[in-house]
Amino acid sequence: MRLAERVLSFAMAAILFAAMLIIVVDVTGRYLFARPLTGADDLIGIIMALAVFTGLPIVTARGQHVKVDFGIKNTPSGFRRVLDVVFAVIGAGVLALISYQTLALAGSMADFGDTSPMLKIPLAPVATALAVLALVAAVAQVARLLGFGAGDVPASSSNLPESPE
Repeated sequence: MRLAERVLSFAMAAILFAAMLIIVVDVTGRYLFARPLTGADDLIGIIMALAVFTGLPIVTARGQHVKVDFGIKNTPSGFRRVLDVVFAVIGAGVLALISYQTLALAGSMADFGDTSPMLKIPLAPVATALAVLALVAAVAQVARLLGFGAGDVPASSSNLPESPE
């Protein structure tokens, strides 16, 4: 799990660095030379989708999804564990469904030859990568459920303020 997390974290850093470079070149070209970067919108759209789906397995493996507490803290710990398992199973199922639907969409994109508007980048490989990343997130959710996850990061290590009790 740690190796996969490191690989995905490195990929995420590279993706965000590429986005930063494209935006800097586009803005500099637009405002200093009146020549924006051709296809910057295409590239940024693809990069942002990849960034979101690359982060999904990392967040899932760490158990860092946004959670809303509706008084669960006051329920018995056994019941909370049951709810954690139920929600983990539902989450894994939803992620697997997202993967399946995105893969079906990739097939349609390949059949129709869908490309990005300006640069004509084929979109089927991008959608396939998103489907694989969603499936990796589903596997990470199951791994967490079985006790193989990276574990929750303690609240004290977060930079976010503690919520008032």
